[in-house]
Amino acid sequence: MRAFISLNISEEKKKEVFEIQSEVKKLLDSNIIDSIKWEGRDKFHQTIFFLGEVTEKIVQNISTDLEKIKSEINFNEIKFNATDINAFPKLRYPRVLIVELDNPDGNAFTLYDKICEKINEYGFKPDKKFHPHITLGRVKRDRKINLEYLRGKINLNLCFTLNDFYLMESKLDSRGSVYREIKKITLG
Repeated sequence: MRAFISLNISEEKKKEVFEIQSEVKKLLDSNIIDSIKWEGRDKFHQTIFFLGEVTEKIVQNISTDLEKIKSEINFNEIKFNATDINAFPKLRYPRVLIVELDNPDGNAFTLYDKICEKINEYGFKPDKKFHPHITLGRVKRDRKINLEYLRGKINLNLCFTLNDFYLMESKLDSRGSVYREIKKITLG
């Protein structure tokens, strides 16, 4: 199964991210809108670590190990504030359009480090640095666009606090990926 570890946001916050996505679309011409595969509202989350294809046994073991994290950290919440619209690798040559997030308490990074410790024994190593964000859309491979003009154009009032993280399954079908919660781990 394809699996990942994530921070999931509430339905209310998904609605707010959807409104941000709609505001972004209003600033784009139709040609650019069509160059992006937009994430559906049900997909808004933060991936902490993408595991990829793993066996059921590995998922069970990782699930057990992730549960241990809550006794190894001294916080029960993670705070986020949206800072701007951004992209990977950058707005001038975007591949992934995002809402960039700030984590003022630093707890998301502490959690990330603990997760990396736990999954390291299964051979998983991070291929990139954790960067808090929520994906709005992905630029289609054959398109080259510049979205630098989006910087600072949208007033973001998105703030939220999370008390859980998740082990998730991602199934691919004809409509794209469908997510299913495998395990919810409550902090603290």
